[in-house]
Amino acid sequence: MPVDHLAAVQTRLEVGEGAEQDSIVPSQMRICLPLRMRRRGGRTIILNGAALKAKPDTVLVKALRAAHEMIDYDPSGLPILDQAPASPYQRRLLRLAFLAPDIQRAILDGRQPEGLSLARLLAQPIPSSWAEQSRHVVGTTLQRT
Repeated sequence: MPVDHLAAVQTRLEVGEGAEQDSIVPSQMRICLPLRMRRRGGRTIILNGAALKAKPDTVLVKALRAAHEMIDYDPSGLPILDQAPASPYQRRLLRLAFLAPDIQRAILDGRQPEGLSLARLLAQPIPSSWAEQSRHVVGTTLQRT
C-alpha cells in the first residue's frame, strides 16, 4: 500500500498492530499484525492477535454426551451400567464419562488445551485419579476464562 495512506491507516489500528514506512521500498508502507496459529482437528488456523474466544470442539462435546448417555445412576447416585457397551469403540468412549469434572467442564466450555482431541483421549489410558488425569491426559493446565 502506498505510504501516502499511512496516516489514515494508523488511525484505524488496534492495540498491538503497527504501520510504518517500509525500509526496503520507501514508497510503500509495512503493516504489522499480531497473529497466532492454532492447531485443531489436524488443521492449522491463523487467528488474529486478540484474545481467543472459547469455542467448544463439537466432536469432543458429542463424544462426552454419548459417554454420559451410556450410564445410569442408582438411588444413591452411583454410576451403573445396565449392560456392557456393544463395541470396543463404545467401551473406550465410556471412559470419557469418568473424566475429572474440571476437564469435562473445560471441554463443554471450549477451554480444553490445544491438542486435546477425541482421538488422543481414546488412544491412551485414562487414569482413575482426577489429579493424574490432569497431569497425563490433559498434559497442560486448562485455559481459564
